Amino acid sequence: MAPMTSDRGPSPIDLVAERRWIPKLWIGLAAAVVAFAVLPAVVTTWIANGPGAALGVLATIAIVVLLIYVLLLPTVLIGRRQCARMVRQVERLRPGWPLVLGQIPLAYVSAKSAVILVVLRDSVEVWGYGDTSPRWTVRRTPGGVRLVRSGGITGSGVYDLEVSDGDQRVAIRPCDLRKLAWFPMSRQSDFADALSTLGERPQDHLVM
Repeated sequence: MAPMTSDRGPSPIDLVAERRWIPKLWIGLAAAVVAFAVLPAVVTTWIANGPGAALGVLATIAIVVLLIYVLLLPTVLIGRRQCARMVRQVERLRPGWPLVLGQIPLAYVSAKSAVILVVLRDSVEVWGYGDTSPRWTVRRTPGGVRLVRSGGITGSGVYDLEVSDGDQRVAIRPCDLRKLAWFPMSRQSDFADALSTLGERPQDHLVM
């Protein structure tokens, strides 16, 4: 497939640099939970009832965390299987055409939030879970593919891939649906692969 030619757009985005705050956020949240919830409960129990009771509190907290994980894991696994079936369905209905796999931005892990873009010669079809035909079509136009900052409160470093022709548009967060994450957040390689499939040069959009 010949690359789509487009005018030079905004400066390439350095996803790695913009996402440096994300590990710090998770570390900060974990530290806050320990400092303001776990530690006070353990210390208070230790003072009132001794170290044995404090260890019991820690064990209870660990069991609760493990239980949450066990309850969420089947949801993720089921979602992965459903998404794999969805990919096979679209491949069967559009044999030979390249696909861009992704999810609706800000969606929780679920096959119903999955989106597949079928990249045709002059257009991009948008498919959802259970579809037997595309939901809508976006024409492939010069400059119609770009990275846009997510509209949520997630801060910098979270981008969506947008395909637009001026009339129709679709925004997705590229990721391999068959390896669905707990909360989809595309890696730079996911964006690079999607851009290449759409006929774009990744280095025009990303700092590689």
